[in-house]
Amino acid sequence: MKTLRLTILLALVTAINSANAEEISLSYTASTLTFLAGRVAVDQGFFRQEGLDVKFVQMRTAALIPALTNAHIDYTMSFLPPIDSALKGLPVQMAGVFVDRSLHYLVARSTIKSPADLRGKTFAINAVDLNGSTGLVFQATMRHFGYEINKDVKWISAADSPALFAMVQQGLADATFLVPPWPQKARAAGMNILLRAGDGGLRRALAQNVPGRGGWGIARRAVCLQRRCAAQ
Repeated sequence: MKTLRLTILLALVTAINSANAEEISLSYTASTLTFLAGRVAVDQGFFRQEGLDVKFVQMRTAALIPALTNAHIDYTMSFLPPIDSALKGLPVQMAGVFVDRSLHYLVARSTIKSPADLRGKTFAINAVDLNGSTGLVFQATMRHFGYEINKDVKWISAADSPALFAMVQQGLADATFLVPPWPQKARAAGMNILLRAGDGGLRRALAQNVPGRGGWGIARRAVCLQRRCAAQ
């Protein structure tokens, strides 16, 4: 009987806490390990312990800033678009950082053994204008190896990691950038992993070659809060 009463009491406390939790929306762009920290925080109840009822919303990069600035979402785990917008004067601010380096892996067809084999090849990139994190990693990596985009290498747009994987697997593209768990799936499918963008000299090149990022580099993922300046 005591155990039953304790169980009921705990259930009541949980229900009260849930009723009092502030509901917020948190966006992400892909089902990858890049955004794992946010999902773990939800599943383990870390947000709820802080009085937050978090709803995950998946959306394309191009939709983030309009949604954030118009309060259709409260937070995003994407990094670069909000930071660029803050530099332009839009009311967003950084609240925290989950990842301190790029998780992107350069994945290529089995016939491509090294970055030296990429000249004349076509990349699949999940961007429409190369301004997202993958696009910027692509630009900096090509610059690092001395390739000029649209001259030495070409690129085509794809929607997300599954589409990028499929395009290389089917021969519609020669290479792409993937984040876990997709590089491991690519290796199992016979593709080659040429490098990780967050390692060694390329990591330094990414920080140096992307204008406006300074010491932050381009690899950090953050949660950015939409908030009016008057509320600070």
